[in-house]
Amino acid sequence: MKKSKKCATYVAEQIRPQCDHLTSIQRLTCDIGGPFGHLIEAIWNSYEHGEAKHIWIMVNGRGLSYEISIVDDGKGMNAYRRQRSLNLAMTAEVQVGRNYQDLGLKRLAADFKHVTVHTVNVDEKEADPDSYPMWTMDYDFDTLFSILAGKTEGTIEAKPSPPNFLQMDLPEGSTGTKIHLKQPREGRRHFTAEKIRKDLPDCLPPQVADRVYVNGLPLEKRQIVGEPFKMVIDAHPHLGRVGIDLYVPTTRTMRDQLKIGPFEGVCDWRKFYSQIPEEVVGEKLNILLDGVFGTIYVEAFKGFVTASRQDFEASLFSNSLLLKFVDFMEREVCDPLQQLLGMIQQTEVNKRDQRLLDQLRKYAGALGGKEDRGVAKPSILTLDTSFIEVLPSQSRPIEIKVDKYDPDLKLAWEISSCGGRTEVSAEGRSVRYWPGAKVGGYDLVCYYVDEPKTRARVEISIVSEKKLRIHPQRVTVYPGRTKRLMAVNWEDCSSGAENLRWRIDPKEDKEGRFISTIMDRKRESETACGPEAVYCAGSKLGTYRVELFDKNNRRVVAVCDITVAEPLEKKESGGRSHDVIVIDGSRYHIDFDRMATYPGLSRLFRGSHRDVVEIRINRLHPACKHAERCRGDDGLLELALNQLLMLHIEDRARLTGESLSSTEITRRFGDLYRTMVEEYERRDS
Repeated sequence: MKKSKKCATYVAEQIRPQCDHLTSIQRLTCDIGGPFGHLIEAIWNSYEHGEAKHIWIMVNGRGLSYEISIVDDGKGMNAYRRQRSLNLAMTAEVQVGRNYQDLGLKRLAADFKHVTVHTVNVDEKEADPDSYPMWTMDYDFDTLFSILAGKTEGTIEAKPSPPNFLQMDLPEGSTGTKIHLKQPREGRRHFTAEKIRKDLPDCLPPQVADRVYVNGLPLEKRQIVGEPFKMVIDAHPHLGRVGIDLYVPTTRTMRDQLKIGPFEGVCDWRKFYSQIPEEVVGEKLNILLDGVFGTIYVEAFKGFVTASRQDFEASLFSNSLLLKFVDFMEREVCDPLQQLLGMIQQTEVNKRDQRLLDQLRKYAGALGGKEDRGVAKPSILTLDTSFIEVLPSQSRPIEIKVDKYDPDLKLAWEISSCGGRTEVSAEGRSVRYWPGAKVGGYDLVCYYVDEPKTRARVEISIVSEKKLRIHPQRVTVYPGRTKRLMAVNWEDCSSGAENLRWRIDPKEDKEGRFISTIMDRKRESETACGPEAVYCAGSKLGTYRVELFDKNNRRVVAVCDITVAEPLEKKESGGRSHDVIVIDGSRYHIDFDRMATYPGLSRLFRGSHRDVVEIRINRLHPACKHAERCRGDDGLLELALNQLLMLHIEDRARLTGESLSSTEITRRFGDLYRTMVEEYERRDS
């Protein structure tokens, strides 16, 4: 029997748990909202708590001088909101709103070291209209975090002072908040104003994005197929407030996502869907797994969000609330969404069919020449400018004139959303505009009374201060054409006309050039000098950027977006006469159709216009499906072309009383096809 070894004597340890609160706070807040989180959190505070109608983001400087200001015209912060902006994880003190964990504004510390907050509160203004204050909080985020972590004792001072609306970048007598961020942290990305305008809309619901302006310009709008699917239920008995905002993008990007949460961007839908128990998830919810993007807002899910605000707690997926949500989605959302997707799919198919028919008409049109038809005079309407920038309550009016128009049509102006006062001339060919006091984006629209859909629009930006600009800021130029660009406000914002420089990015716009005249000789260059420049577009289509800067102060920069595009085709009259194909004098109108009960591949019949023969190609016929499956659009095009020529031969024989053998039909078909190809190649050359 083995002797047991003697065990050493161990003493029980008393372990005291520890926490590095400062590091915890930094890691908890640094990634909220992704790369644009510092903007998203401020925007949502302005929208949800401030009820702001406009939110302006100003981006200035580069490198160590990079600064961002976020200004809104909302309710401003009262004492409670000022305290909340400095608190952290005080969940018990708030029961509504997206920022229930008090983490949001601390996200700003990840990108900047210092913040200055100015705010004027609407309640304090109404209570004391003669001497209401502007509150200012000026502090370092490191100091705030040190206090929150308990490493230092101290407070953040909120100083009252008479309102300084120039300092707040707001019109006199306004309420709202300005957050000025400076001293950027090393290693964090610095986004340009254009980058923010382009990418930030993908991180915000449309109703929020529509209120945001960056350096005086609105955010870009997403291009979508059809109409967005929107639904809002203010008080569902189990789910609370429910908001559905879905869309199908025209061009899908990596940024397109479907998110679900009690506020924006908590959890990806695919991840959420995969966690729903099999006995709960229905068959209809999979409609949201591919091609549909947007946001699903469910107020009742707020209590199940994890501290990272990027996922839900596991308890949600075993809660009866989830079953209520699935039932709601299947009954109220999935069925109407299925109908919408069906309509969108049909629209896309119709567009594809139209492209095929256009190609078909191009080929077959070579057999009979162009038919004689009257071309309607296009209704042209353009203004002498598409964008103006003015100061609030500017005393000197801006005159906007109609440039090109149809003198036979009466002009009118839509002034309801111009943000100021107007005076329209007697004949309607010009309007004088006085800006109002409210900073923001507005527009004036000119249109024909008899053709209200023919419109010309000028965008108006009322800004708090003048900055160096390019007029126009956005313009479309045809390939090879020129456009004169002018510097605006350069007298006040630059070191002189001789120091102004124009620049094209040669990596993006490889063919665009500036044209200057020196000693009666034209010179092309990628740069230009002075307050004016003439841009000549290259042949490559796309949108390019021109920069204007002061060579003595590179922080003074203005940009212009130039779109190089082909001119639009003129409109034609005569109903669908432009769809008619003429072959040897016979007129045909051909179209794709879906004839489920018709067994044939095509039909020929006389329509309401006796001189036009209608031809329908049955898209549901097995031959059509086979051609599309094997060769795509080319297969469908060739099949439709063969049917058109064959039906033409049979129709002509029927009219003349001929009886054609299969050999004769084949011979005539070959002759027609050969003639068509030869004539098409001759025209194309």
